[in-house]
Amino acid sequence: MSEIMLTPISPRDIGDRPLFNTGLSAVGRGGEDYVCGHCGHVMMQDFGLSRLETDIVFVCGSCGGHNVSEELKGRVPPPPAGEGTPPSV
Repeated sequence: MSEIMLTPISPRDIGDRPLFNTGLSAVGRGGEDYVCGHCGHVMMQDFGLSRLETDIVFVCGSCGGHNVSEELKGRVPPPPAGEGTPPSV
C-alpha cells in the first residue's frame, strides 16, 4: 500500500462535482492511502478509487481543504436509469 498525494484545489474550482467529506479518516477495504494536498493529513486509508464512476472532490476532515484525484479526472457518471434510452414501442 502506498501513499498518494491528492491535488489541492480552490473551492471555486469545485464546479458541479459531488463532495465527499472524509471526516478525520475514512477506511476502505483495500487500496492506497490518500493524503490531503493542503495539510498532509491521511484522509483515506486502504481506499480503491478505481471503482468510483465519477470525478469527485474530497474534503479533508482535518483542514477543510478541497482535493481531487488525478486518477478520477475526467470520469463522468453514467446517466440515471431510463435517461438516454429511446422509448419502447
